[in-house]
Amino acid sequence: TILFVDGAVESGIHVREVGLDGKLNTKPLPLGVFVPTSLGQDPSGALLVCDFLLGQVFRIAGSKVESLSPLRSVGQGLGLVAGSNGAVFVGDAKKAAVYQLVGGVATTVAGGNGDGFGGDGGAAKDAKLSFPFGLAIDAKGRLYIADSHNDRVRRVDLATGLITTVVGAGSQNLAGDTPDDSLQEPTGLVFDPAGNLYVADSGHNQVKLVKHEALGL
Repeated sequence: TILFVDGAVESGIHVREVGLDGKLNTKPLPLGVFVPTSLGQDPSGALLVCDFLLGQVFRIAGSKVESLSPLRSVGQGLGLVAGSNGAVFVGDAKKAAVYQLVGGVATTVAGGNGDGFGGDGGAAKDAKLSFPFGLAIDAKGRLYIADSHNDRVRRVDLATGLITTVVGAGSQNLAGDTPDDSLQEPTGLVFDPAGNLYVADSGHNQVKLVKHEALGL
C-alpha cells in the first residue's frame, strides 16, 4: 500500500491510498490537522500523521483520532516511523532531534544538542543532527535517520544507543548516475522486504539504492 498527502488547507487535505490492486482510495483527515508532513502506519494498520504546524502526531483508526504527542512535544515534526513494540519515532526539525513517543511522552533518542554534525561512534543522545527528515527501521530494529542538511543517512542501534553514518560522505557505494556516491539533502527512507534501503536524494533528484549487504543485514 502507498499512502500520500494530497490537497491544500484551503481546499481540503486528504490522504490518498493506492492498494495492491492499483485502486485509489481517499481518506479525509480530521478537522484540526493542518500541515501533515509525513504518514505512516502502526502494527495494527492505524494511520499515523505528523503535523508540522501543531507539533503533534495523530493516530487515526476509523473515526477515532488520538494525539500521541500532546503539548506540542515534537516541535516541527517531519518524518515518522512506527516500531514493532508500539513506539513511534518522529524527527523534529526545530530542535534537530529524533524522539520516541510512548504513552504520550516524548523521549529523545538522537540529537537535540543544537543544529550541526557530530557524535558518530558515540551515544546518539549526545550527537548533533541537522534537519532530520525521513525515518525507517530495519529488520533488526535499528533506526535510520535521513540527516538531511548533513547529506547523510545515520543509524541508531536502539539496543546500545550508539549512532553511526551508514550512507553518504563516501561511506557506502550507491546505485545512481551522479558523479560520486554522495547524497544531497536526503528526505525519505524506506526498506523493501529483502532489506534493501531506498533513499530519496532530493538534491540529485534521484532515488538511491543501498543493498542490504552494505548495511550488515
